[in-house]
Amino acid sequence: MADDAKKPGGGGIVLPLIILTLIGGGLGVGAKLFLFSDAAPNEAVASENSGSSAAESKGDHAEADGGHGEAKADAHGDAASGESGEDANANGDINKIVSLDPIVASLAKSSGAWVRLETALVFRKTPDSGFGVVKSEISGDILAYLRTVSLDQIQGAAGLEYLTDDLQDIARVRSQGAVDRLVIKGLIFE
Repeated sequence: MADDAKKPGGGGIVLPLIILTLIGGGLGVGAKLFLFSDAAPNEAVASENSGSSAAESKGDHAEADGGHGEAKADAHGDAASGESGEDANANGDINKIVSLDPIVASLAKSSGAWVRLETALVFRKTPDSGFGVVKSEISGDILAYLRTVSLDQIQGAAGLEYLTDDLQDIARVRSQGAVDRLVIKGLIFE
């Protein structure tokens, strides 16, 4: 008769795991809808302002712009800056992201250790000498800096923070304040 009785702890964990899985899935779908639904509210606001539906307003803009694939001013006179990665602020500043080519350098005080660094620059204003010139000058300065750094100096979280701060200072000085910040996209050591 003792064999017929249920053993404790056998199925008590299954139901809470199923409930937590469903809650997690629901939160994931809710977060997706909240974070990635930027187009729908903008179209709704545009249709309320113009008194027409979103489909009609898209058709009007397509005729005013001359079709797809052309970067012309829209019906309101604003430049199509979203396609080029530029946004104009109220005071005339821009926010343009420019990716640098990957930089590969050997590290100081190491036998055969090298680093590959992928970065992007966020410009707050247009540099006097142009984006291409500033981009190549900053790449050269970063390469020269990386050749003076040892692997011990950039290990760990503190080392990465110091490296990022030093590279941002280099970019700001070389661009004469046109660069707002430098973003490290990839960092590989071998």
